[in-house]
Amino acid sequence: MVKAIIDINKDSNRILNIIKAEYDLKTKSDAIEKLAELYNKDKVVVATRKRPLDLTENFRKHYG
Repeated sequence: MVKAIIDINKDSNRILNIIKAEYDLKTKSDAIEKLAELYNKDKVVVATRKRPLDLTENFRKHYG
């Protein structure tokens, strides 16, 4: 595990507190991890959406 000391503004602190309360987390570190997890899921969904379209195009080029 990596330890870091960070400076965040008032609004970011408020968002972390909201995430902490919403997901019943104990620390702000847990909230940051949850935020990263949620962000990563969005990126994975976007990446997987593009791929089937590319496969369809390749199929059409290859088979007519």
